[in-house]
Amino acid sequence: MKLRIAAITLLGMAVSSAWALNVINEWGGHVLHGDYEIDFDPQIGDYGVRITANPHPEVPWRFEAYEDSLPEQPPGDIDYISIDSTVPVGDIVLSVIGDQSMGHDRGARALKSLDLVNNGSGNIIDVVDITDDFGALGPMRAPIAGALTIGHDVLNEILVSDIGTLTIGGRLAAGLECDTLGDTVIAELDGGSLVCGSLGNLTLGDAEHLTHSGYIGINDVMGYNRSLYINGSLNGEIYLQHGLTSWGRIEATEDLGTVLSHGVLSPASHITVGRDLGYLQVLSSANGHVWVGNRVTDPDTGLRITGDVADTGRIDVGGDATRLTVGGNFAGVFWAVGRVDYLGISGAMSRTVHSDSTFASMLFESGIAEGAIVEADSVNSLTVLSEAVEGTVVATQSIVSAALHAGIAQGGLVEAAEIKNMIVDGAIDGTLRASGELSGQVGTGGIGSTGLVDIGLLSGTLDVDDVVGEIDVQQDVLGVITTRSSILPGPFDADLIGSLHVFGSVYGSIAVNGSVRGSLVVEGVLGDDPENPLSRGHITVTRSLLDNAAITIGTNYTVTTEFISIHYSGFEDGDSWDPNAVVTVNGIECHGDTPALNVRRCSPCKGDMDGNGIVDFDDINWFVSALTDPAGYSLALPGLGGTFADNYESGSRVFHGDCNCDELLDFDDINPFIARLSMECDPGCPGDEQMMGAPQLAAGIRAHVPAGRLPALRAFVTQVIAHHANHPVQRAYWQQVLTRLSQ
Repeated sequence: MKLRIAAITLLGMAVSSAWALNVINEWGGHVLHGDYEIDFDPQIGDYGVRITANPHPEVPWRFEAYEDSLPEQPPGDIDYISIDSTVPVGDIVLSVIGDQSMGHDRGARALKSLDLVNNGSGNIIDVVDITDDFGALGPMRAPIAGALTIGHDVLNEILVSDIGTLTIGGRLAAGLECDTLGDTVIAELDGGSLVCGSLGNLTLGDAEHLTHSGYIGINDVMGYNRSLYINGSLNGEIYLQHGLTSWGRIEATEDLGTVLSHGVLSPASHITVGRDLGYLQVLSSANGHVWVGNRVTDPDTGLRITGDVADTGRIDVGGDATRLTVGGNFAGVFWAVGRVDYLGISGAMSRTVHSDSTFASMLFESGIAEGAIVEADSVNSLTVLSEAVEGTVVATQSIVSAALHAGIAQGGLVEAAEIKNMIVDGAIDGTLRASGELSGQVGTGGIGSTGLVDIGLLSGTLDVDDVVGEIDVQQDVLGVITTRSSILPGPFDADLIGSLHVFGSVYGSIAVNGSVRGSLVVEGVLGDDPENPLSRGHITVTRSLLDNAAITIGTNYTVTTEFISIHYSGFEDGDSWDPNAVVTVNGIECHGDTPALNVRRCSPCKGDMDGNGIVDFDDINWFVSALTDPAGYSLALPGLGGTFADNYESGSRVFHGDCNCDELLDFDDINPFIARLSMECDPGCPGDEQMMGAPQLAAGIRAHVPAGRLPALRAFVTQVIAHHANHPVQRAYWQQVLTRLSQ
């Protein structure tokens, strides 16, 4: 039977007793000339209704399917509604409501099928509004498009082809499967499941019941501009208002945009992404398992946990990860197969973070606790702020740059095959190891009694405050080892109390800017480059060798310019070489100045340019050399002058030649130096001492300066005369000296 209705009612039509209890009303349509039909069609269900209409695309349509049941009669349920392809594309609203006035609230409980996509455009329906429960009497299959609104609960399985938008005002207590689902709001996920090929924005009002049977599966790509919200606990975002509760699971076999959780991810919860993840943000604690099959791509957020990561928490990334930040303590596991651009942990780090590739930048604000492990192939930048490293940091390849602001605690280990640049502001009481090469610069606040710096090959610079523990270099030193005191060292402050052991040779340099009480051992040689003398191959101590100090070189020098120099920068009050301290070169012990082995103890005598402990005419030639040819002076007297690396400007050369004590060696030191020739050894500056007479000075020069040097010396005196051009007395003095040297 077909009924052409111009107004609003089917009530009372004698189709069947049950059919007569249903009402379909229409508002807003084109009511003239009978432009639509509402048919009862038993072929599409016991109480099936079909709506057809003549095409009027400019006219909006609104239908209401009204179900009621009287107490004395069977329920008047509609179980199947379809819209024929003749209904035009337009604004169509189909509502299914229950009869509250009769004391019954059946609504669409019996509605099993909504077939609303017969029109070829796929956009035939804008809104399907079901105000009550849905699907109580069996599963519902709905190849629909547009918007579907269910006012209360979904009580049975829904198998859907396409839905533009979906709103469920009550519980999703059954399974919902779809090929394509647009923006979706579900008030409560209570044991139901949601499995879709592709999904838009999903908002779950309450996911407290996403428990053992709760499941959300996204089997296709969820674009980064789409959002999946779970206000109860899940976020193109999964949004979890109260976290992902026990045994809850979120799975995406392909890419997933973002996951945002306001609540805790419980210990048994799982977030699994088969391919790329945009970002995961947990605004609380994360105690469950997050697994990403490929990359974390968002550069700004990445993986962000604002609270703690408990010992049950684990984050696995199968590819690269842009960021991992933890606002609280980290007691879980982070494992990335690829590169991690940034890792930041604000609280205590007590478990494991790992990359099979590289950590580009790492920041631990509260230290690395005992038992914690940081592993990677390479670490480009590592910063540890407020606590010493108590755990383990291992880079199988290199640490490019690191700043350990509180040091390395006893039991702590920082290790890499190669270390380039590292600053350790605190003490090293644990172990710093470069199993391969230290090629850059490492500076530390000191090495404690339990501390160990263990290096394979040192080609860079190791710069240490005080060494109480041990420095071991397993191969050669091609670079520089420097110990420095954090305060100005006194004469008895030992800056090398422990040991510095080089198992190979020193082709670079070792400098103790202070005193030695411990041991310094080089099992190989102090070696140098014969083509670039005094470039390297030396050991310097600026202050003292204290009781039982020992410096040992296992074999002899390779060239003549290597040296060991005590009081290297010049004598300071209190400097000493204790009788029990020894320097040994190739088995030969030295207990003081030993020029034959280039073991020099710089004398305390101002003007003693040859280091023999006295100031005499033999120092004149060396003074002129030190003043006019620093490189020649340093090469001729290794250990007294400077080195090639500092342009020969360091060492005791300036101390001994600066006879007017202005911290410079220049022509103004010539007259005070001549005055020193008549004085005994004195480390202080001269007073008003008079120079010897010009004839006496010239005679002494002739007697002590080799004849071959006299022409150069006469040229030097000519320069001295020019220097005193404005001082007639001094000019006359040096003219007399020149005259006598020229006779």
